[in-house]
Amino acid sequence: LSYRGFGESAPNRFPTEPGMCRDADAAMDYLARLAQSNKISSSRVWVYGESLGGGVAVHVAQKYGPERVVGLILENTFTSLLDMIDRTTPIFSPLKRLSRNRWTNADKVPTLAMPILFLSGLRDTFIPPVMMKRLYEQAQASPYKELAEFPDGTHNRTWMMDGYFERVQDFIQAVAQNRSSRLTLPREQPSST
Repeated sequence: LSYRGFGESAPNRFPTEPGMCRDADAAMDYLARLAQSNKISSSRVWVYGESLGGGVAVHVAQKYGPERVVGLILENTFTSLLDMIDRTTPIFSPLKRLSRNRWTNADKVPTLAMPILFLSGLRDTFIPPVMMKRLYEQAQASPYKELAEFPDGTHNRTWMMDGYFERVQDFIQAVAQNRSSRLTLPREQPSST
């Protein structure tokens, strides 16, 4: 999905939280139409987000819930944009409450009652890995969660790490097997890959 202000999607528009959420909602509406016409299975929709896209993915997961989203995959995502202001531009910290873009992922993740895979590059110098660990720890409503840590993963290159795609595939397969057998998955502990 190319959100407004990114890629080929309205390059002259500045990305905002409400605008990006509308873009994601439009994508979910499109998927619902495809499901109604039997072009896709509505029971197989996964949501993935990396960095700022993680905020969009959390929005989708919270808004549409497990009825429309099988599971969520977050990679190198922040706890909130306001926390990132403190980290990247601390001089603006006193003014951060004026920001219209908040992306309060840490407030939303505890409400998500779906499987969640957290992919964390431990050499991410932009979004501190401790934020991913905090999101993982707060995912209390998730019936199955996993934190995959990649020691050499950076902000934009975690996907290139050995074992990355296998972790994603294994997680999706475990969830699919659980759904078909209706067994309860164990709540996972963090692991380094």
